[in-house]
Amino acid sequence: MSVDFRDILAFLAVARSESYSRASAELHLAQSALSRRVLRLEQSLGVVLLERHPRGVRATEAGRLLMGRAAKVDLELQQIEHDIRALRGTSADAVHVAMPQGAARLFTSPVVARFRSAYPAARLHIFERESASNQQSALKGEVAFALAYDAKPHSELILTSLLVERIFVVAPAEPRGGGAYPPSFDLQELARLPLILPGRPHGYRNLVEQAIGTLGLTPNIILEVNGFATSLAMVQQGLGFTISTYPPVQSSIEAGLFVGIPIASGHCEVELSLVHRADAALPPMLQALKAIIEEVSAGIEPSLYARPANRWTRGAAAMPN
Repeated sequence: MSVDFRDILAFLAVARSESYSRASAELHLAQSALSRRVLRLEQSLGVVLLERHPRGVRATEAGRLLMGRAAKVDLELQQIEHDIRALRGTSADAVHVAMPQGAARLFTSPVVARFRSAYPAARLHIFERESASNQQSALKGEVAFALAYDAKPHSELILTSLLVERIFVVAPAEPRGGGAYPPSFDLQELARLPLILPGRPHGYRNLVEQAIGTLGLTPNIILEVNGFATSLAMVQQGLGFTISTYPPVQSSIEAGLFVGIPIASGHCEVELSLVHRADAALPPMLQALKAIIEEVSAGIEPSLYARPANRWTRGAAAMPN
């Protein structure tokens, strides 16, 4: 029995969203029709691709394999469509890139400007998400590229180091009780600060716990808040301190709303990497976009806040899962 690629696309939508209802809304297809497509695909291949759990569905081992291979074909089909539309000057192709908030402040404007100059008919969509989500989006083939802090090696991904950014303590503009802030905090001082941090497994939370843990200490986390804007509002009210890289708070610090205080430890740095799937040769347009992102990162001037990384690339062959 031959496989209908429309059934594969239906499966991809369900597997990526881990929900028949969300995939149904995305594809504008009834759930019953979507279920029939996935069932027909499973029968054609002779394997179970999705397994149900209380909150939805997840891909089986066979399903994950199909996701990786099908995402490659889907990207190639998108590139073919783009190239054909470009011949007529009517390309409506969209390239999806996921970035964490801090990186988006540094990269979005220069990357979009250069990419539009090279591919004026293409559309570049930038999504601001947490790093862990970005890497998962690249792994699932939901985005062509992701920028992620401290990305984890994976057998199906290629990681290219771009930038190293320092983590700062974000404090209220005026210290409570008067006085002045120290020029920097060491790890022991950081452990005593009343911190407002995201819950696990957020990257900042992990970084602080691991850094302070080298001294056998635990951080004094008084509030867990996953919304960065809410954390900043609480800091501004004098309820505690939070941490961040510089770009998300640069304008607020320059406006005098907060103070950024360095942490005197090499443990408090995060490395930003460019992530994409390793199972397909990048088409020319994506090769150009990758080169643009790398050029922008290389052009960032070293400062107290960030420096270009010692560039490395890790491919699937070098990275165990």
